[in-house]
Amino acid sequence: MLSDGGPMGTLAAPNLTSGKGGLGATFTDADWVRGIRHGVHRDGTTLLIMPCEAFVYMNERDLGDLIAYLKHLPPVDRQMPRVHLSALGRTLLVLGKFSVLIAEKTPRLPYPAVVEPGPTAAYGRYLANFTGCHGCHGFGLSGGRVAGPPDEPPASNLTPDPATGIAHWTQDDFARALRQGVRPDGRAIDTFMPWPYFAGLTDDEVTALWLHVRSVPPRPFGNK
Repeated sequence: MLSDGGPMGTLAAPNLTSGKGGLGATFTDADWVRGIRHGVHRDGTTLLIMPCEAFVYMNERDLGDLIAYLKHLPPVDRQMPRVHLSALGRTLLVLGKFSVLIAEKTPRLPYPAVVEPGPTAAYGRYLANFTGCHGCHGFGLSGGRVAGPPDEPPASNLTPDPATGIAHWTQDDFARALRQGVRPDGRAIDTFMPWPYFAGLTDDEVTALWLHVRSVPPRPFGNK
């Protein structure tokens, strides 16, 4: 991914394969862990714009599986530019208005316990932790403003609150929202909620997430 961040600078996702210009050619397991779990480059500097604050909730077994997958990606020769912040981006960073320094906002936590995959609320909570659901909607899932550009929509209330939540949704409604980005009334969900990435969830994973969101108490919108 390479995009023009406008007045903020340039955003570029690095090549993770072992091809020319890729990180995989030189990364050790420790480098992968350091980057994914702690948001730190091998030289000790912080990564920018990567959700390590969510990945830190991934258990050691799943992190090992992820690293094994990354190490076996077919090599692709592609040199990507480094993320670059403009003068405005750096100014907002200093003022605390542009939260992109990953290491400082990634908690130092022990690996969580392994939760066996399956259609359970416990597994749903685990998935919600490291896939970023709780990062945007809050651990109480009541939604609210999300750190980011001011024009981005707020995260929705996913609790069974009858006034502002999804108390009237069915499991099929929930699955359609995750996989197709469509609300029960037919309205499209903004892709700031990255539903295209959830489209590949298995039926058990969707059920687990559904059971998790139904297990939390009702809360008013924004009462994280």
